[in-house]
Amino acid sequence: MIKALSIRNYAIIDSLEIDFSKGFTTITGETGAGKSIMLGALNLLLGNRFESVNFKDQSLKCVVEGVFQVSNLDIEDFFINYNLDYEDNLIIRREFVFEGKSRSFINDSPVKLDILKDLSLFLVDIHSQHENLLIQNATFHINLLDSFSRYEFPEFTRVLSNYSSDFNSLQKLKLDYEHYDRLLKNPDLDFDYNQEFISEIDALNLQLNEKEELELEYKKLNNIHNIQSILSEIIFLFENSESPVISTLNTINSKLSGIQEYDVRILEIFNRLGANVVDMNDVLMDIHTVRHELYFDPARFEFVENRLNTINHLERKMNVFSFNELLNKV
Repeated sequence: MIKALSIRNYAIIDSLEIDFSKGFTTITGETGAGKSIMLGALNLLLGNRFESVNFKDQSLKCVVEGVFQVSNLDIEDFFINYNLDYEDNLIIRREFVFEGKSRSFINDSPVKLDILKDLSLFLVDIHSQHENLLIQNATFHINLLDSFSRYEFPEFTRVLSNYSSDFNSLQKLKLDYEHYDRLLKNPDLDFDYNQEFISEIDALNLQLNEKEELELEYKKLNNIHNIQSILSEIIFLFENSESPVISTLNTINSKLSGIQEYDVRILEIFNRLGANVVDMNDVLMDIHTVRHELYFDPARFEFVENRLNTINHLERKMNVFSFNELLNKV
């Protein structure tokens, strides 16, 4: 049962607070008084979409909040399933800003709109014109009888639950039976499909960790010009800039060599720097080698790209999420 409804900055409403008494409540008013707007606000609490034209003041936030008494609805499991705090007085709040952002809360916990829509099924039934036609609907009859029986017969919920479980099991068995019956009548159907798939795998000759290696090579080939450019910049800093790294280190080392005999600590620094100069020269030579060996091969790039696409296609086809899973399944 709804206990209270709060609306701020929605349509023609600046601020509105309504407390509902236990039992039947009727709201009347002339056309344009806001009756439909109240229902629109209630629909927002049920997860319906908000239209930006409904801001009364676009510079302010629109807030709709409702309090519901849910102690007799037996919905504690819903809150457990979604890790939400359960209280007999359920508070739902939605907030909107004109830029398009919105937030939804259940008992002050932020939730996704889908969860709010699922919860709304337990809270409100909105009936409108022509719903008398439901009287002719068989599903409506069954749901009505089930609802009545839940309240009148304590054992009904358990009986219905057991029946639903047995019925679902029966339906699954029927589907399994139809599947195997179809296989028996068409034995070559799945065999031909699997045979084709196995042949496709054999032709690829997949190797363990191959996808990771191909992805790394693909990234390298796809960024080879950027890699070459950066390595060239580093070589320039080492050798040709206004203050080349190697030249600067050699100058520092030369200056330290003239004073290293006066202090053991300076001698230690001199020796460490000398080792670093050797390391830096080795690093520079390695960078030259890598830069020289970098080469973009269009044919190799196309091969790697096509093979990765084939592997990704097979993963989707086999409904797996990694290359190793694909190999294990094969």
